[in-house]
Amino acid sequence: MRHARRVLPALATAAALALSTAPVAHADTSAPRIRIDSSGAAPGYLRLFTTDGATPVGAVTARIFAPGVSPLTGTPAAVVDLHTAGRLADGETLWSSDHLPGLVRGTVYHAFLQLSDAGGNVLGEEQQVPFPYRSALRVTGLSASAAAADWLHQQVTVTGTLIEDTPEDPGPGAAVGAGYEVDVLPGAAGLLASTTDAAGHFSRSFTPTAASQQVTAFAAVPRTGAGADTPATAVAQPVTVRRSLTRISGPAGVTLREGSTAAVSGTAEIQTAQGTWVPLPRTPVLCPDGRPAAATDASGRYTCTLSITGNRTVTVSTGDTDPGDLWLATSSHRTTVRTVWKTATTLTATLDDRSRLHVTGTLRDSVTRRTWPSGAHVQLEYSANGTTGWQTIRTLTVSPGTKDAPTTGTFSTSFAARNDGYWRARFTGNTDNQPSTSPVRRAHRYATRITAFNASPEPVRKGRTLTVTGRLQKKTSSVWSAATGQTVTLYFTPRGSTHATRMGTARTDSHGTFTAHYTAKLDGTWTATWWTTSPNYLTATATPDYVDVN
Repeated sequence: MRHARRVLPALATAAALALSTAPVAHADTSAPRIRIDSSGAAPGYLRLFTTDGATPVGAVTARIFAPGVSPLTGTPAAVVDLHTAGRLADGETLWSSDHLPGLVRGTVYHAFLQLSDAGGNVLGEEQQVPFPYRSALRVTGLSASAAAADWLHQQVTVTGTLIEDTPEDPGPGAAVGAGYEVDVLPGAAGLLASTTDAAGHFSRSFTPTAASQQVTAFAAVPRTGAGADTPATAVAQPVTVRRSLTRISGPAGVTLREGSTAAVSGTAEIQTAQGTWVPLPRTPVLCPDGRPAAATDASGRYTCTLSITGNRTVTVSTGDTDPGDLWLATSSHRTTVRTVWKTATTLTATLDDRSRLHVTGTLRDSVTRRTWPSGAHVQLEYSANGTTGWQTIRTLTVSPGTKDAPTTGTFSTSFAARNDGYWRARFTGNTDNQPSTSPVRRAHRYATRITAFNASPEPVRKGRTLTVTGRLQKKTSSVWSAATGQTVTLYFTPRGSTHATRMGTARTDSHGTFTAHYTAKLDGTWTATWWTTSPNYLTATATPDYVDVN
């Protein structure tokens, strides 16, 4: 690449002003003053400004010497009379030479200037100024591919041509060849380098960082030494960002099961420069509940995952992330979230000695919601093995929670049941509450019975002895066995009465048999009961036996 250093236009201009715009020093305050400003001069031309002294300047002659040649003894490389272009508004007069084609490019000559009045009289001493004989570079045709960039077309490509004006040729100049470095400065985005091709064209792409910015381009100094060029004057091209309108759609409402997540999905769209709506692809969408932003796909579809608790309205929005504040106008969609709350069901199931099942339980709503699930019912279910074959035995209504426990409802019941079985309470759920099932509870007692119960003889004569006997058995396995050493209570109910009188007790022997003797007095019914004192057995009562006493 043909370059050795890079000079920014501002620095180059400052240097030029420091070296060439200051008036040439002179001792006589009444003498005319000279100011050199080559920034507007074409290569190969000498240009200067004069300010009249006591006598107006009528002519300017320049003797131009090569470096190292004495103006006293040497031969000038050229002698030229400058032409006036007229007096300027500030009182200065602009002077310019004809084109000077015979000098050596890249050389800084010394121009000795002699000012004279209209009559040819010399005004003051001859004054010396530098005269660089160099090419000048300039950028032409600077343009941007998108004068107004938008979110869908963020890349802006700047193109132009680098022209070289040579001091030997007073013509319009020609495009440089390949390898010249051109600097593109897109506002505050930083310096971007490009290189010319064989036709002198250059291009550079960038993404705007401001709503409006000026893009400038200028050339570095690609050659040094004898053919050194001066930096190209920067040219500017405005570029703006069109902030696009967006819109986002989604569901009107979603259902969220407490403890899980729900998805809110929809489509984001962007309005083009032509006013049509198209999918907004690969763009962040701000999700609610502090969730990370979700990016839309190529079709503008997005999905936000929610895990909030409570019935509320949430907002999904676009254009709220960097660089969204520059490129996209914010749009939002509101979705109503309805929560289906967790529940917890408990159950206590006990079997009394008469094989009556007593059930109590609770249905507790989530602690995040301060009401109980009103109008709820639970299914009381039975299984013989606790795993399969569940049957609904009762449907129980849940009573409201109390003031001290507003999230807890209660239920209870009792009824005659099998002496062995497994029970559970199951809440099937409703629109506001999730289903729940209590732990399985086993209610179990061993069966007992009194068999062969008999009061004899019958009929019996009054005053004679009545013998009452029977056999107490228990079933702790698949067969019945004798219940030994147990106390059985005997009862008698006189004919016409409903009140049974306890007559005494009898003890079972090794066969489970018990026997008691009484004096026959009244007609009536005899029975026997074994009252269990263990939570593992049922109470057993004999089948009543009526005895006629005569």
